[in-house]
Amino acid sequence: MRKWSDICAHRCVIHITGWEVERFLNICKHNDILFTDVIMDKTGVFATISYKAWKTVQKLQEKCQVSCSIVTETGLYPFLRKYKKRVAFVVSLMACTGIVFYSSLFIWHIDVEGTSIYTEEEIVTYISDSLVPIGTKRAAISIAELEKALRMQYDQIAWITCDVEGTRLVVRFVETVEKEEVTTFDTPCNIVAVKDGIVLDLLAKSGTKLVNPGDEVKKGDVLITGVVNIYNEYEELIETNYVAADGIVYAQTKYQYQQAFPLDYTQKRQGKKKKTGITIQLGNSVKTLHQPKLVDGYEQVSTTHTFHIGKAYYLPFSVTVTKYYQPIYETKTYTEEEARKKQEQLLQTYIADLKKKGVEILENNVTIECKDGECLASGILVVREIIGAPETFVIPEETIQKNEE
Repeated sequence: MRKWSDICAHRCVIHITGWEVERFLNICKHNDILFTDVIMDKTGVFATISYKAWKTVQKLQEKCQVSCSIVTETGLYPFLRKYKKRVAFVVSLMACTGIVFYSSLFIWHIDVEGTSIYTEEEIVTYISDSLVPIGTKRAAISIAELEKALRMQYDQIAWITCDVEGTRLVVRFVETVEKEEVTTFDTPCNIVAVKDGIVLDLLAKSGTKLVNPGDEVKKGDVLITGVVNIYNEYEELIETNYVAADGIVYAQTKYQYQQAFPLDYTQKRQGKKKKTGITIQLGNSVKTLHQPKLVDGYEQVSTTHTFHIGKAYYLPFSVTVTKYYQPIYETKTYTEEEARKKQEQLLQTYIADLKKKGVEILENNVTIECKDGECLASGILVVREIIGAPETFVIPEETIQKNEE
């Protein structure tokens, strides 16, 4: 690998022609002139020497009746001489390179991934205000301490990792999955119906079932009782136990659905009258370049452009453009097709919410009609769902006394 001293040294590639070239080379060698990269062709000899030696060569060429000329020059001095009119550009380029390098030692941007319970803006604000302010040196960040502080602040985080990528701090979350609460009873209880329906399936894990598939039940009816009677071979009651009934009862039930909205509605759109504001941020310093006046009643949309090199190296410079526009409100009317489509979407959203709760749709008897200036959806959804829920009961006093005896 060539040294910087060799790269910056001022050298010349010269062309030697004449009748006594060999004698000339011998004389130069006798005068301690070092030739490198010597190439001979029909026109003469090409060789590389230092610029200092070139002064001596000019004197010796007259003695040997040869002609020497410079073909090209290399080194730092010829480079600066060539671009001496562009010194300002070179200096600016070097200054920009230095600024970019120095900026790469700090954190200028925070990204948050994998969160739904907490908003990204909330977490970024907390980190930048309390843990890692924008402009913190990368070397001063303790990843372990940062992760620990975030776990203490957000208790619904199952797993977290923080990485420094260039000038960007990336925080990745995996949130805990809420577990379904399982209610268990140690005291005696019954499984009762929480709504009317027709029993479809029944599984009694403990207790005595009182209904069978096909039976029609009402809200409050006991489906599985916690009273367990024990009989002998002559079908005589010999003992009564009281347990916590447990089981699953599926039934066919009905949901009454009704949804209406007017056909006339108000639509908001952007008016032609717009104003623009511009704000720049350099590091932690914010400067407003232009702020429009009289923007009361205007709505605003802000877009921030952060300058960066690739995906990892963000620079401490951003521009925020805020557009203000005066909204215009127009009264419009749904066509019958549009109204039906919207009503169908509302119905499908309602059905999707039921399915998330474990409800299975058996029949959809909802109809949609438009009349008297509104769109109305009404009807009955026939479903299959669990209707049994535990309900404690009091053991009869005489039974308690008998057991004590």
